[in-house]
Amino acid sequence: MFGILLVLQSSVPARAGGGPAGFIVVYNPNDPRSVTIANYYQRVRNIPERNMVPYAMPGYGAGFVFTRTTAWDFVYSLRQTLAARGLNPQLQGITLAGVLPLSAAQVTPDPYYGGSIYSIQSFLYLSPNYSQASFPATLQEYNPAYAPPENFNGPAPTGTIALAASTVFSNQLMFASGTATVWPVGCIGIPGTMGNSVKEILSYIDRAKSHDGVKPAGGKIYWPLNGDIRSSVRQFEINDVAPVWNARGIPFIVTGTANSSYNYAWVSNRVDIQGGVPGTMSWTDEGNTYLPGAWVDHMTSYGGYLDSYSFMSAQFTGAHWLRMGVDGTAGNVAEPYANSDKCPHANIHTHLRAGASQVEAFWQSLAFPAEMFFLGDPLLQVFASFPVVTVSAPTNGASVSGTLAIAAAAAPTGGKTLETNLDLFIDGRRIAIGSTNEAVGASRTTGGFSLDTTTIADGWHEIRVVAYNADAVRTQNEKELAVTVNNQGQSITLAGTNSVNPNGTAGFTLTPSGLSDLTSLVLQANGRVLASLPLTGGTTNLSGTNAPLAGNWTLFAIGTRANGQQVWSAPFTTAASWPAMAATNNPPLGNAMADVRVFNSTTNSGFNWDTTPPDVVTKFYGTTNAIGLNLTTGNFSPFLAFTNVTSTWPGLEIKFWFYAPTDDWYEFGKSGDFTSYLLQLTVDGQTNNMLSQQVWGINHLAPGWHLVRLRTYGSAGGTQIIVYVRGGASQDFVYGSPATMRSTDTNSNPSADAPTISFVAPSASPVTGTNVTFTVNATIGGGSSNELAGLKYIWTVLSAPSNTIYSTLYNGSPTNKVTFSTNGY
Repeated sequence: MFGILLVLQSSVPARAGGGPAGFIVVYNPNDPRSVTIANYYQRVRNIPERNMVPYAMPGYGAGFVFTRTTAWDFVYSLRQTLAARGLNPQLQGITLAGVLPLSAAQVTPDPYYGGSIYSIQSFLYLSPNYSQASFPATLQEYNPAYAPPENFNGPAPTGTIALAASTVFSNQLMFASGTATVWPVGCIGIPGTMGNSVKEILSYIDRAKSHDGVKPAGGKIYWPLNGDIRSSVRQFEINDVAPVWNARGIPFIVTGTANSSYNYAWVSNRVDIQGGVPGTMSWTDEGNTYLPGAWVDHMTSYGGYLDSYSFMSAQFTGAHWLRMGVDGTAGNVAEPYANSDKCPHANIHTHLRAGASQVEAFWQSLAFPAEMFFLGDPLLQVFASFPVVTVSAPTNGASVSGTLAIAAAAAPTGGKTLETNLDLFIDGRRIAIGSTNEAVGASRTTGGFSLDTTTIADGWHEIRVVAYNADAVRTQNEKELAVTVNNQGQSITLAGTNSVNPNGTAGFTLTPSGLSDLTSLVLQANGRVLASLPLTGGTTNLSGTNAPLAGNWTLFAIGTRANGQQVWSAPFTTAASWPAMAATNNPPLGNAMADVRVFNSTTNSGFNWDTTPPDVVTKFYGTTNAIGLNLTTGNFSPFLAFTNVTSTWPGLEIKFWFYAPTDDWYEFGKSGDFTSYLLQLTVDGQTNNMLSQQVWGINHLAPGWHLVRLRTYGSAGGTQIIVYVRGGASQDFVYGSPATMRSTDTNSNPSADAPTISFVAPSASPVTGTNVTFTVNATIGGGSSNELAGLKYIWTVLSAPSNTIYSTLYNGSPTNKVTFSTNGY
């Protein structure tokens, strides 16, 4: 909730470069992973509380994409929020924090460029100029901020790069009368079993922040050529950028041969990678070191396909680039039909070297916003020279009243010069000094600013002073402090517990003073109202599910007066503390991957999963092994694939042991068409809530074995069940027994024909060798063989560098015994 006195618009232009107060952070309050990522990003990047925007995303049962209607609901909600909080005049971009889904459906397929799906980023980027009725039905909208090499005034070997579209964040292009014409959008990471783990994304936030202004020396841009269409459609860009890069001293190396049959996918054993333009769907990353701020994208069809677990492809995604050390990348959320205009032009590296932020460089390099999705920290500026801002008065935490003198100054770095004027932000909103529409009384002085504190409410306030480089990029930096205004003796205090357990509750007490005209009193964090209290104050017991999974969490008490002013408490910081679920020592693993129980009904009176006798009991067999099959997270998520669930099995439970190698957060996902029945997952007896269409909850597990139960309710329609898991980076996971098998039974009577699968050879796993033969015994019911319709064996190459999953399908077996060989894979 934000006061009406702070929503007046002005024509003061937004500044380029990007800064914390110019970006809103949009997250899903119903997803604890999204809350955790957004909260962490807010703290690391110093995003104002005003700029945190919760939005309940379409979730389970809503499909993989925003529909045209739900996408516009999203846009209209953002517009209302920006207007209500007075952020339109300063908006520079949008950061998505763990937001699903990633795409927005269009009604009409594009007859030339192909496809009918926008990434949600492209949709948001283009949306400010349109309404739902007027938005283009096809993916042919040219990007007004596109700045390819021909738009450079040069190339000149020295001096500031003059970008024709470098004012992408300025009044001339984006902000006409305080209204944006495009919304640059980025995403700091997508959690989930096909994306990155939450802890990985948090580490990427820290990594990007530490890379600001590093300006690594000696970095090169690598461009391997080959006969892959992903390479050939971009190779013409070499002639575009080579003169610019040569003139500006940007090292690059072109290797391989264009249109050759040899698939030279990517480089190896390089320690100086600043960027890359590979054209391939997959690669082997051997011994490479990526420098701070490295950008690499490989233009594959599904590089941004991170929110669907039914898609198991050999195409690597942006999540893998981030995991390998790249700070920025992009991938498609749908098929782009090998159109280079819908992929970042290689000139993105020129913009980055000029000091542009990642989000500014990305959107100036994309001719046609369509399926592309940008992953990385939008605010990262690795080659920027940041001004140094100082505020000598008032002191941080001071109590003030009347006219406040703010003594501020700025100094340039890196040989830059600064713009004459500094900007003043109060509570995250830029004050339009000199505008007749500005409600806050402030003016510039020789040594900073003069602020009339009687024009703002009593209570806690944040002050930011921002300086800008006087060049095309306009890199900015800031100094922040807080004061407490006391002109009318009005205040609110907030007290509470020092820690919050996401599985428990926490008490917070709000106490207003001198506020007889309150119309509301709320508890807020991350821009979200968590609780409403009586106007006289009191205590609320807040559910820990509102909190992030870990880390410091800052809350505010906010009282709204009858005149619209808001009185804020000082921030109260508590720590989220999420205890791990205890492991089981030496569980009874038996000789199977999983135990299976089948029920002909789950709706009978008195039905109980634990006490009702099953109609069929069977197993998914592997070979007894003390620690089980080792599956790596290197490229794809580890998974267990279970037999098809036929329509005559209205109730089925698959039970297996999962071994957590370290104390970490583990996310379980699933694959298949689950629209006709319900799947429930429990870990150590705790039911996982659905976070999105194909993601169960996140679990904090102690090292050791944990019991996982997967249950189905209702007709499954012959859908195959695949269980994925994602934990920390480079971890291996093991299950109760080795082997990942799938079988199909053509008979619809599971009571008679429950299939079982077991190894004949080899007798143990993992197996070493390049040509290994596996013999599998598949039995249907009483041993009949003519009903075995197919058998699929999936294996994982564990040895570096490939870590690749392969599969072979055997159909129509006349006998029980089937032999596969890994030769040639």
